[in-house]
Amino acid sequence: MEQIKRYKAVITGNVQGVGLRVFVMDNASKLGITGWVRNMADGTVEMEAQGNPDKLDQLFATIKKGNFIIKVDNIDCTEIDCVEEASFIIKY
Repeated sequence: MEQIKRYKAVITGNVQGVGLRVFVMDNASKLGITGWVRNMADGTVEMEAQGNPDKLDQLFATIKKGNFIIKVDNIDCTEIDCVEEASFIIKY
């Protein structure tokens, strides 16, 4: 049986208004990771991601790297309980 983990993460930096939520959703979906991502009122982005630990490491490394617009300063992760879900979505 494949090991599955779930993390709640708060992402800080230049992360709102730069396409981070779509960037996260696209990369998570390609890796087979489920969960969600949303903007917070304080300018951070919050997400929960669930899947294979190696794939989660890949996702967080990709997010940390960002792109020419997305500039991540920090990702604060906490492991949480897994849930039943089928996809990765953007919460508004």
